[in-house]
Amino acid sequence: MLAKNIYFIVCFILFLAFNFGFLYVFKKKEIPFKSTFKFILLYSVSYVLLFSIPSYFVYEFLILEDSKRSIPSILGDGIGDIVVIFIFAFVFFHKYSKIMFSLLLSLFVLGVYFHYDVASSAFFNTKPLPKALYNELIQETPSLKDVNIVMTQPKEDLGNMYKNAQSISLFNKKNILIGEHYLEKYTYNEIKFLILHEYGHIKRRHSEFSIILGILGFIGFFLIISQLKKRNQEDHPILLLPIMGNVLIVYCIVVIPLLLGIKRQTEYNVDTFAVKQMKTATHAISTIEKFKTSKKKGLIKLYTNTHPSNVDRIKNVNKL
Repeated sequence: MLAKNIYFIVCFILFLAFNFGFLYVFKKKEIPFKSTFKFILLYSVSYVLLFSIPSYFVYEFLILEDSKRSIPSILGDGIGDIVVIFIFAFVFFHKYSKIMFSLLLSLFVLGVYFHYDVASSAFFNTKPLPKALYNELIQETPSLKDVNIVMTQPKEDLGNMYKNAQSISLFNKKNILIGEHYLEKYTYNEIKFLILHEYGHIKRRHSEFSIILGILGFIGFFLIISQLKKRNQEDHPILLLPIMGNVLIVYCIVVIPLLLGIKRQTEYNVDTFAVKQMKTATHAISTIEKFKTSKKKGLIKLYTNTHPSNVDRIKNVNKL
């Protein structure tokens, strides 16, 4: 566990060092900026080759004890990083940055709104819940009639993120997805708990709350970068790219634990909701006990876990 915590700290330090080093080379050595596009490309590729991909490989093959990811999928993450850097650089360094930023936020909200429509076409097949189970649910919780509840079967390896139970909702779009494999391992009452748990997220408007937090985070980051641009007007604006990288990592060090802490609290909240709907904690406990136990602790847990541990969740429902 000490090694995992050290890895996390080293990653933060190396990322800061990478950006300061990049900034030093281009500022102190006065390398000319003939093309903003080429600079962004050089920064992105350097970041991926020197920091991103090596850190992914170390994490997957040395830190994680049961990693099943393939090398192409890890390289794909690196390519994804380049795309993200390009998008952010284009938004923040464009002369119409405020307009571009507004468009980015709009695309973010639209992406969430149409998430189910796109994903159900591209990543997984759906089929209805067993009729007896559905009728029981509707009889006990009539408001579930307004929710689209489906069993999912991922298309090859593309939709593995949709094989578990989850809700995809925003405003009038309310969807609950339950992996088809749950029918083999869980009883009807346990599946009912899973569905009611996800319905709790919809009922409590957790998706909308997450959207608001995301937008506030975007705005906060944009304001910080705008202030940096004003204070460094004498420098070439593209030099702010590595500075922006360091601001982002410090921002993440502070913000991510807070957001994940809120997310873990919502899981307790909807567990409580589901138990109250079922009027017993028995099925909640038996369901949670079947979940895979997370071995993450320390900083790895603080910065990656979206759910509380099984033990903590059981303690929570036992109090009801």
